Amino acid sequence: MVRNKLALAQGGIPIMWSAVNFMTRPVVTVRHGTPLSEAGAILANCGYAALPVVDDGGLLLGVITAGDVLRANHRGLATAGEAMACPALAAEMFADVHVVGQLLLGQGIRSLPVVDDEGRVIGIISRGDLLRLDLTSDDAIAVGVQKLLDDYTGKRRWVAQVRGGDVTLAGRFDDDPERRIAIALARTVPGAKTVRIGRGGRAEPVEVPQAADGSP
Repeated sequence: MVRNKLALAQGGIPIMWSAVNFMTRPVVTVRHGTPLSEAGAILANCGYAALPVVDDGGLLLGVITAGDVLRANHRGLATAGEAMACPALAAEMFADVHVVGQLLLGQGIRSLPVVDDEGRVIGIISRGDLLRLDLTSDDAIAVGVQKLLDDYTGKRRWVAQVRGGDVTLAGRFDDDPERRIAIALARTVPGAKTVRIGRGGRAEPVEVPQAADGSP
């Protein structure tokens, strides 16, 4: 059972600075009954710091690390569920990433599972993911816009370039609705002043007019 969760900061935070926008997904998980040898092989071959252990519904049960596997082998344990650390420490999807970062450093943890409101694992957040917090303002905006675009298209079709808070979107757009969707996504990122489409997929910006109600 997950008992230690980082909740949404009091008063709320901009969604851009929540764990869900910094986490890695999809996340590799193992089940309670996964053989210890299999969990160890995943950790070793993929270079993961830890693996969330989940039930059949994806609910977080615990976390298993390489150290847990080694200790379990000496104790004669057989499954991930027997070796996992429980209760698991996790970050709620809208937890403030600054708080998550402080916890990772303060507790000497390399990564944390990210869970939804019902405790299902939806991603994992690591120290490497939080390096984005040290980027310049333009870099941070570009990272935020690019993540939204990639999540929408499922691959790198469009590229975000930012200068002085002004965002230019380069790439091939099939039609005007696609351009409007891309612009709408980019405008949700804090710090984005204007959003433009580059002519011919290049960085030279062309302002896309807004509708009378201000929508893209």
